[in-house]
This record gives sequence, structure tokens and C-alpha cells, in this order.
Amino acid sequence: MYCTLCVREKKHNVFTAGTSNFRVKTIEMHIKGVDHKAVLESQHLRRNNVQVAVNRMVCARSKAVIAAMRNVYYLAKELLPTHKYKSLNELCILQGCETLAELRVSENAQYTHNDIVLDMQCAINNVLKEDLIVKENGVVARLKRENPAIGGTHCAAHKLNLCAQQAAAAIPSLQRYQRTVGSIYGYFSNSSRQARLKEMHVILDTDDVKLKSIHAVRWLSFGEANVALHRTMRTVAEVFQQDAELMHDTMAETLAKAMLTYEFIAINSLLCDILGTIACLSKAFQLKSLSFANVQPAVTSTINALRAMQIGDEGGPKFQEFLANIAENNGETYFKGEKIKATRAMRQAVDGVRQRFLDPIQNIEDRFPDIGLFSAFRIFDPRCLPRDNTERARFGRDELRTILDHLCPAGREPIVDTDTCSTEWPPFKELLHANYSKNSFQELVKIMATQHAGFLPETTKLLAAISVIPMSTVPCERGFSVQNRIKTKGRARLKAENLD
Repeated sequence: MYCTLCVREKKHNVFTAGTSNFRVKTIEMHIKGVDHKAVLESQHLRRNNVQVAVNRMVCARSKAVIAAMRNVYYLAKELLPTHKYKSLNELCILQGCETLAELRVSENAQYTHNDIVLDMQCAINNVLKEDLIVKENGVVARLKRENPAIGGTHCAAHKLNLCAQQAAAAIPSLQRYQRTVGSIYGYFSNSSRQARLKEMHVILDTDDVKLKSIHAVRWLSFGEANVALHRTMRTVAEVFQQDAELMHDTMAETLAKAMLTYEFIAINSLLCDILGTIACLSKAFQLKSLSFANVQPAVTSTINALRAMQIGDEGGPKFQEFLANIAENNGETYFKGEKIKATRAMRQAVDGVRQRFLDPIQNIEDRFPDIGLFSAFRIFDPRCLPRDNTERARFGRDELRTILDHLCPAGREPIVDTDTCSTEWPPFKELLHANYSKNSFQELVKIMATQHAGFLPETTKLLAAISVIPMSTVPCERGFSVQNRIKTKGRARLKAENLD
């Protein structure tokens, strides 16, 4: 039996020579012995010395690392590429920033290479994410804990995008169609093929419409790509057929076969109708001038239009046009005179798309939980006020109660005096009818605050509270625009985590 610690330190005792005495007491005596204690103390001191040295090195470099991370943060905030990191550090050192000169720890740890930027960005990102994660809930939920009267406006574009994306994910026909559309766009990303497509537009006298790509994170962008393909379908198919025949291009042959089918052309027409209708609602919610009075009608009209496409035999206008151009001759199917492949399975798949895709999309109303409240706000839009005296007398009573119940919940200090608001409601309506029937809600808020606050004080406060609830998601869309200015086609090396 040996003591490896004493052997390593070249001590001279029975445990370095080796002993055959295996009793526990022998081991206990050795542990308490002078040699073994000296070995343990020297190792402890050595560990402490290493720790002290590391601490000193960290302290000496900490200011340099902080300065470097500031430069990394600056690059990100100014939308500059990471390869500028080294030259930015060199400029700072040249300008007299001696702190950054301490970055070089050794030949293998210089903290000056471009790759270190990714690690630093990741560290900054992790800290920011941790700060977000500990919030546990979304912004609206946290704010409502502080003030339940706050109303949350969900991003209509994002909600509708998820609605369409999730509905399409469960339908194999739509997934196949989406992959084919993506392949068509990829095929014509080649400049020579783009030139052939332009030439074919001239020959066939068709619209020279630019094909568009599909963004996975923005499924409704599929609508734009779908419409562009719909307008160039004939020209694109002709180029594919020529490339397959003259150049023996197998990809062109495959895509031509995929396009010239009943299923592909029918789904293209269906999606033109469906996504076009949803896009109209999305754009309506993004209008800066969106009125409270337009919220519910916009949602209702969209749902009704989608339901009509699902229930009716002919769907929307584009799909009706498709059916009108389908002809049968000797067991063969033709679309606008072009022979296409059409099977019973394809026809069933198209009918399945109409039913399965539109079912979940019709639940749009469920995705906007505050829509009832926003619709109630329409009573403060002067243009919604009835002209008939009897109708005007009854107008808005239920909606006013809904608004007051939301803004002045039980158990909290009310924003306004609810009884006084109810008392002020009739004279307020008559004031609008007599003087401000053509003004917008935004104009009315200013007028009440500057001219009638003394006459109708609680109603003026109520209007002020409502006026700060955002009806539009335009600021959210601006965020997407900023992202697109950063992540351009030229910045191909910018990864998702760095963009984040």
C-alpha cells in the first residue's frame, strides 16, 4: 500500500516504500504524520497561489475586456459588421486608450481577433435574455398587474400570420405547393434564367412581374409570392418546358411537371383569394388612421368572405376563374388550352385544402380578445352618432357601461367617476351632434381638453384615457423594416443570433 501524495513529493516513510500493514489505524497514523501534513499544506498553498495569480490577471484585464465589450456593443448598435472590431480597437489605442492595450494576455489569448466578437455578443445577448426571462410574462400581462385598466393591442400582422401558418402546417398539399413555389423562385435566381424569362414575357406579351421569395417567419408574405406566380404562370411554365427540351435541364422538367397539374394551379388560385382577403384585414389594422368604428366591421367582413369561399361551390373570384378555364376533352383535362395532369386524388386534395385551411382561419376573432372593448370605443367617434333624436337618446348606453367596467374595475381607485360619466353622457352626445359631428376621434380629444373640460370634466378624462390605447400596429411593422435594413442580401455572413 502506498500514499501517492507522499510518493509524488518524494517523502521517505513506510507509505513511500510500500507497506503490507492494511489496518485502519496505520492509515490514520500516516494521515496525522508530519510528512503527509506537509504535503497537504504545500498543495493547498500551491492552489492558493494559482488562484491569486488568476485573480490578479483578471483584475488587470477586466478594464480592457469591458472596453472591448463596449466596442462590440457599439458595433451592434450602429449596425456595423463584426470584422470592424479589430480596426476599431486599434483606432482607440492610437487615440490614447491604453486600457485596450492590456487585452493581449498571451500569444493564444489576445482578445483581438474578429471571432471573439461572437463570444462577446453572445454574452451580452444572454444577459439581456435573462433579464427578459425573469419577467415570466409578456409586457401586457405585467403592465396589467400594475394597472388592470390597461388595454393591449396585439400585432394584427403577427396574429394573422400565425393563424395562416399553423393552419397550413397540417395540410400536406399546401406544404408540397410551398416547396414547389420556393424551388421556382430559386430556379430563376440565376441571372441568365431571369433573362430568358424576360424574353418569354416579350414573346407572349405577358406582364413582366418579378417573382418573389417566401419568408418562413412571415407566412403571409406567401400571398405576394403567390400572386406574382399567378400573373406569370404561363410564362414560367413555357420557360421550364423549353429548358427541359432544349437544354435537357432535369430541374426544369421536374418543375414543369409539378406546375402543370390541377392541384398546383387550383391551390395557386385558392390562395390568391384566401391570402388576399386576410392581407386586407392585416393592412386595415396597420392603418395609422384606423378608427374604433372600423375594427369589428373589418374582422366580421373578413370572416364572412372566408366562410363564403369555404361553403360555396366556386370559392373566391380567382378560383372561379380557374374553374371557368378548365375543360375536359376525351378524358384529358385542359387549362386555358394547355394540357394538365388531373386525377381524382388531386381534385379531392384541392377540396380538402378549402375545408381544412379555412376552418381554423375563421377563428380570427378568438385571436383578438380585446376586440369587443375596442368596438365599444366607437361611441366616442362623432361620425358614428345617429342623427335621429330617439336613436341618439338610446345610443351608447351599453357600450359606455362596458368601457367604465374595464377602466374602473372594482377594488381599485377609478380613473373617472363612473356615476358622473353616466350623467354627462346625454349632454356630451348633444354637444357632438350640434358642433362636432364631422370631426375625428383624435380631433375630438383635443377639443374636449381645451374647450369643454370644465363643462364635462369626467368625460374629458375618459377620452384622454382611451386616446392613449394604440389601435394600430404600425410601430411593430417599423421594427420589421429596421430588421430588413440590417439583414440585407449583401450581409450573407450575418447569422440569426447576431441579428437578434
